[in-house]
Amino acid sequence: MFEDIGLLDERFFLFWEDVEFSVRARKVGWQVIYCPQSVVYHVRGGTGAKLNDDRFPEIIAMHLGKKLLIRTLVYDFLGILAGLKNNNLSYSRKKLRSVMRFWLR
Repeated sequence: MFEDIGLLDERFFLFWEDVEFSVRARKVGWQVIYCPQSVVYHVRGGTGAKLNDDRFPEIIAMHLGKKLLIRTLVYDFLGILAGLKNNNLSYSRKKLRSVMRFWLR
C-alpha cells in the first residue's frame, strides 16, 4: 500500500493523518475497514487530550471535491445553529472556530 499511495502526509501532523491516509488508499482501490473493537495502548502516554477537527474540511477539499466540501461546511453551520438552539455554546464555538480557521488560513 505504501508503494501505491506513499507515506503519511506531513501536513497532517498529530491529528487526522490517518483519515487523510485512508482517503488516499480508497481512491486507488484499497479497502479500508473500521474495527470498533480494536484497542491501542500508548506505552509512554498518549497524544493531546483535545481533538482537533479543523483539518477535516482540508482533507475533503484535497481528495473528495468541492461539492462534498460545501455540504460539509453547510453541516458545520447547521451544527453551530443546533448548538445555539440547545444552549451548547461550547459546541457552537468549536464548530465556528473550525469553519473560520479553514476559510481564513
